[in-house]
Amino acid sequence: MNKIIINTLLSMVGMLLILSVFILIYALFHGVGKMEIGSIPDWISSLSTLGTLCVAAVALRKAPEWLDQKKYNIAHEIIETSIYNNLQKVRTTSQQLKLLFNANINESIKALDAGVIHPSLEKIAYDLDSLIDDYSIVTYSIINDLNKICRNGYTLSEYSTSIISTLKEFNLKYQNIFNYSFLSAYYEIESLKESSKKAKELTKQEFKSVIKAVNELHQNLAKFTSKIYSENHPFEYFIISGNEK
Repeated sequence: MNKIIINTLLSMVGMLLILSVFILIYALFHGVGKMEIGSIPDWISSLSTLGTLCVAAVALRKAPEWLDQKKYNIAHEIIETSIYNNLQKVRTTSQQLKLLFNANINESIKALDAGVIHPSLEKIAYDLDSLIDDYSIVTYSIINDLNKICRNGYTLSEYSTSIISTLKEFNLKYQNIFNYSFLSAYYEIESLKESSKKAKELTKQEFKSVIKAVNELHQNLAKFTSKIYSENHPFEYFIISGNEK
């Protein structure tokens, strides 16, 4: 609620408050020169109206503070949930990716020697593709949550924007490893079944380079998340300031 709306409502309440005072005076002393006191129901009705308007005026005065506190609480909850809860899910999914990549590549090397892709290997490759998608979903759920803070009147700090950039970088690297390095070697398996041992060895080296890249990527991600948890910064460290509405 912006200041113009609040000031308008306050003006309306003020006008109603003045009107209620006149109504109260009339209810108490109606009739010129008679000075007769109104009935008890008139008293009750007028005082109730006056009290209601006073409460409304106080509530409107407090509205900006209440809205600021509500926005603060929402932003605080976003940080607690996205950073100190959901960030662990990114690390856990990365660990699962590392294990599945290793299992898939070990089976792929065996299939390369046999010159055929077995159904079990196809399932592992499918599961790996699905887990890559899950990793992206978990990652961007955190990024999108952090961006909600800007919609609640706050500006993200450099620390928060660096977290977003790092998460995007890790996600892009996993995508590239899977789409360009792993699948490139994976689809060579059947085409190399009649090839020389040297040609197969080159593909094996491609698979091994994928394992190395994945292990390093997960290790860096684990260090990244551990650093955030060990620093344990308060909410105010993730924002710069509130924006005046």
